[in-house]
This record gives sequence, C-alpha cells and structure tokens, in this order.
Amino acid sequence: MGAEMRGKGMGVGIRTGSFKWTDERCAELRRQLASIERPSARQIGVGLGISRNAVIGKVERLGLNLPNHGDHNNKRTFRKIAPAKITVRPTMRPEPPMPPQPVDDQAIPQAQRRTLLELGSETCRWPCGNPGDSDFFFCGATPEDGRPYCSAHCARAYSTEYARRPYIPRRNAA
Repeated sequence: MGAEMRGKGMGVGIRTGSFKWTDERCAELRRQLASIERPSARQIGVGLGISRNAVIGKVERLGLNLPNHGDHNNKRTFRKIAPAKITVRPTMRPEPPMPPQPVDDQAIPQAQRRTLLELGSETCRWPCGNPGDSDFFFCGATPEDGRPYCSAHCARAYSTEYARRPYIPRRNAA
C-alpha cells in the first residue's frame, strides 16, 4: 500500500510522505492551469495526489497564477486617503492638589505609637522604622474609614502623584 492516506478534511486521495516535483508533474500542473476549466488548487492537488498547499507553493515558485487567487505579478495599489484635519483646543486644567507634607515618623508622639500586639482596627497600621530594630513601631493614629492607615499615611501609600522620597537603606551601626 506504500503511502498512508490523510485523515478528515484533507480531501480524497491526498497522501502523506515524500513527494517529488518531476518535470512531468510540473508539465501537468502547467497544463491544468492553462486549461479552460482552470481548476482550483485543491482540485489540482487531488488529481496529483498532493495537498493544496503543495500546489500553491509550486505555483508561486514557478511564477504562475491560480484562478481566484489574484494576480500575483501586479502589485496592489491603494487609494491615498487625505489626512484628517485635527484642531487642537487649549484646555484649562485645574492645578493638582498639593501633596500632603511627608510625615516624619520620628515626630509621632510616644503615646500614639503601637507595637504589633497593640494594633487593632481602630489604629493606623503604618510601620515605622526597621522591623529588626528595637525602636520599631506602628503609627497608631486614627485610620481613615475602611483603610488601614491614617490620612497622612494613606497619602503616601495610595497616591500615584505623590513624589516619594528615594529609598535609602539604613546601615546598621556596629
């Protein structure tokens, strides 16, 4: 039986395996393309026992034209479209609100500061300092409604326009 037949959708009589374009097959391809019927690439492929894509590829390499495949020798021309007229209107933008002044964590009163065990839903949970240091604490102020931080720390945590100070890692004093 030699070559196996392909599965569904590939057409009857299309084989898998190696296929060589011989001079006779190229002549048959040219003859079918020159005929009055002008069969499609699929029909030619079925007749030669090859796939539609193999026929299209060989036609392209030979510089021939397939029916209903457009004229490949002529470049497509596109109609030029005039650019749209754009008018720019000046707009008045309100000045952005001033960002809140940065909170100096060391200026938080001692009575307001909280440890991890003292935190609750009624206190600001903004961490201040390095968690490994003995002077580490949480803000402890009254938070905004539905937020974990006070208004000053919410401005730092959630603002995209707020110019954040660059991160400078603290060095451990040895």
